[in-house]
Amino acid sequence: MEPIDLVYLWCDKNLQKNRAAGESAEVRAAANDAVRSMAHDELRYSLRSVFRYLPWIRNIFICVDDDQLFHDWTELNDPRIRIVRQSEFVPRNALPVFNSCAIELCIPYIEELSERFIYANDDNFVARELSPEFFFDAKGRAICRFGESLVPHLGSRDSFYYRALRTLQELVERLSGRRLKSHDLTTHHNMNGMVKSSCLELLALREETIERTIRSKVRTEGNVEQAVFLDWMMARGTGVFRRRKAPGAGWLCRHFGPHFRVDSIYCALWDDFDAELKRYNPGLFCTNDTYINGDPEPYYAKMREFLERRFPA
Repeated sequence: MEPIDLVYLWCDKNLQKNRAAGESAEVRAAANDAVRSMAHDELRYSLRSVFRYLPWIRNIFICVDDDQLFHDWTELNDPRIRIVRQSEFVPRNALPVFNSCAIELCIPYIEELSERFIYANDDNFVARELSPEFFFDAKGRAICRFGESLVPHLGSRDSFYYRALRTLQELVERLSGRRLKSHDLTTHHNMNGMVKSSCLELLALREETIERTIRSKVRTEGNVEQAVFLDWMMARGTGVFRRRKAPGAGWLCRHFGPHFRVDSIYCALWDDFDAELKRYNPGLFCTNDTYINGDPEPYYAKMREFLERRFPA
């Protein structure tokens, strides 16, 4: 089997120096954004889920700031783990950078990264044993999963994300001269297969929107994110469109019970994590904390308890 690597983008503000001290007020504020820069041990449990359910992964690259420190986790002693500092793959003239969109776009520049790799965030988890065919088809094409229409979300409080998706879709459609099957659809927020040579082909075009994103120190209106690679791979034939199997197909879940398996689910606000995973039997799940109102600590405590129970050492 062709080797497949896994790449995480990770930061924990609790274990960093203040790299933004000499930057503008806007950059300092973005660098200290609690939601985007604080971690709650999700990476530790995500790694455990990968060790258990994706044993075929060759290397695990964890992309971090140059001054990022780490917890004393035994998981980090696994010989497959490679710590990659931003200065090793982000263009020098873009550093320092606090923009996850920019960092994501530079991941294909990582040396020794396999031709086919999987990109993940630290709040992405593997729920059951999955084969490489979950991420790549028999021809080696990345399986690009998309969900519901993004149009109703364009006026929501998280509309930056949805506008960014529309921007990158329009960009790829303009470059490729074709309308994509993913037009106006959201991506699934979880692990995605990628084809490195195809990603590098897009970056080599030096398209202005992508170049501007890489130069943006903070997330800025008009930025594009790593989903642009999914659309580009589909346009170039190195990716294949897949409509995500989701819990929205409720009658299927009720009729087939645990035999109906969804691709991935978002479980941030569930009352009972275990029951929902048993009900939907997903391949992947995410514990994003974007929409927590009020004091988040009770949620984080509950989430850690669940993850420790689900993925014990």
